[in-house]
Amino acid sequence: MNFAFLPEKIKKQITEMAITKSPISIARSSASIEGKSGEGYLVAFCDEILIFSRELGEPNYKNISANLVDIGKLDIKKEGINTFLNLALGDKSYSMKFSSFEEDNLKSILEAWSTISSPQRSVAENSNKKSPNGYDTDAVTLEEPFSSLIGLAAALMYVASVDGDISKEEDYYIIAIMQNNRIILGAGLAYYKSHSFDDLLLELQGISEDEKLCFLANMMELGMKDGILHRSEMNLVKNFANSMDLDETQYDTIKQVLLIKNKISVLST
Repeated sequence: MNFAFLPEKIKKQITEMAITKSPISIARSSASIEGKSGEGYLVAFCDEILIFSRELGEPNYKNISANLVDIGKLDIKKEGINTFLNLALGDKSYSMKFSSFEEDNLKSILEAWSTISSPQRSVAENSNKKSPNGYDTDAVTLEEPFSSLIGLAAALMYVASVDGDISKEEDYYIIAIMQNNRIILGAGLAYYKSHSFDDLLLELQGISEDEKLCFLANMMELGMKDGILHRSEMNLVKNFANSMDLDETQYDTIKQVLLIKNKISVLST
């Protein structure tokens, strides 16, 4: 992820810290550092790490900074489709949840810490890694033109992560809908990591009625992929529908069609 894609509030905090060096890796968490609904960002440099976190509804980010050498423990653990970064700072331990999209960025942070904590180890052996699921966000730049398809990819990522638990089915759904297009997935991920959902709603003002309904149907179906349409997912989808001036009839019609479509249990074997 490019530094330029970070939220403005975080970039302002980093500027106020008078940090001029470039980060080696940036990753976006789908929950606060305390594990509650919200978001977090890790910004790692060659010798230190900055953690920015806020809970859902909080206007500002809390921040924690530490030298890499002061981190007592740092490891990555996969649980299903989620990836956790566990770290110990002094007498406090944190476990931050990320989607599988972020695994390579987290590994870069782990490599930097390993190099400093164990100088004899080299990270060169891992320098030629592919991004997860075969797409690379490093290729995305600020010049990448925003499109409704990129917007849909980002919207689906917001829906998948809003309940704090991205299921395997949700992950696969996004990749399938985007036909594993590396450029679209990468651009969507870059947007998701650097903007809020409200930013996306503003960006999508002016899309056609057909595009609005396509967004609504895919966002709603994704929310049902893990078998449960969580209230947080439903609220996000409702927020989209209201912002796009879609009426209750359109919303309910799509919802009922999807409920029928996905009720496979009624079919005989």
